Amino acid sequence: MKKIWRNICFLVLGVLVLAGYPQAAHAAVSEAYGDYTVYDVTEYGADPTGAQACDSAINSALRAARRNGGKKLLYFPAGSYTVKGTVSPASRMVVAADPQTVVTGTGSKLISLTGASGAVVDGGTWRGSAGATVVSGNSGSDIRLLNMNVESGLNGIKLRATTAYLENVTVSKCTSIGISLSGKCQITASSCQILNNGSGYPKQGLGHGVGVYEKSVFTISGSQLNGNRECGISVKNGTAVVTDCKLYNNGRHGLGTALVCNVTMTNCDIYKNGLKDKHDGAILVGGSKGTFTNCKFRANAATGLLVNDGNTRAVIKNCIFKDNKAHNIYSENLKSGKVSLEINGCSFYKCKTSDSVRIHVNKKSAYSLKIKGKNKYYKVKPKYTFWVKNKLTYKN
Repeated sequence: MKKIWRNICFLVLGVLVLAGYPQAAHAAVSEAYGDYTVYDVTEYGADPTGAQACDSAINSALRAARRNGGKKLLYFPAGSYTVKGTVSPASRMVVAADPQTVVTGTGSKLISLTGASGAVVDGGTWRGSAGATVVSGNSGSDIRLLNMNVESGLNGIKLRATTAYLENVTVSKCTSIGISLSGKCQITASSCQILNNGSGYPKQGLGHGVGVYEKSVFTISGSQLNGNRECGISVKNGTAVVTDCKLYNNGRHGLGTALVCNVTMTNCDIYKNGLKDKHDGAILVGGSKGTFTNCKFRANAATGLLVNDGNTRAVIKNCIFKDNKAHNIYSENLKSGKVSLEINGCSFYKCKTSDSVRIHVNKKSAYSLKIKGKNKYYKVKPKYTFWVKNKLTYKN
């Protein structure tokens, strides 16, 4: 009798599998997503060696998921997979990959999160091809990218009008921009590495680690932005809040601005930037506003911090300026409007010009310089140098 019941159970299970019903959760993802139903792409025919494209298997798994309710997880076990088209999860679906998994896309987009609010991509290496975007999204909310490597392609992560959270994500080796944000995106990132992007500049792209455009807001903490061809972070008519980050060895600037931007940097190390183009650690220009607190500006190729052009305002608190080649702080206002600079409790070491701050203004411009707190100067004389109407003056 027991044997009969066992055979019946196996028969029912086989029918369920053939009908496309979900399998039990895979052990590798059960801890993090124990209440999700797992759709393992290999169980739908995906080739884990990468020799054959697995688009058909992925689409079959997604169709099976759509037929069933509950929480759904599309899973890529350890292996190498080739995708000619696009992986397009539904809203609130999880796409999870084993840490050893590599998924290589040969089309224009590898992952599309457009409209997939609440979707999660967790784990694995996702690799694009020339001219491709690895992760793309438009008009989504509450998207989460976790514990993953995004590499190669033209753009690594390209989001528009999207709200997303990134944690422990590495974006590297993209020929244009590692992370591109536009259309009022709201993005928060932590424990990320944005490395060696922009190799195609200027022929193919803009060359930045992160581009923050069109009133987008980018908040990043505990991260590294290193070795990008142009800027580690480029902000154009957007907002950047940068905390506990290292921005170093970027070819042009650690952080650069254009148009009217808002920048807040706290506890950051802006180190050895501009070596390829003889530029600066960070720049604030074009009517932008910036606050820099407890930051180090060290060994940058030209200036530690550049503050330029009418209606630009900078507040600099408890920062260290050391070993910058040309200037510690250089500020120039050759346009109408006022540039405002407030310095409070900073330390200045000798640079090539022997100034702590060098300021240029002309007859059409105005300037406000406020010195507060206890600032320290090491072999810096004169402390503040003004060029006003081509005449050199000092304020010490």
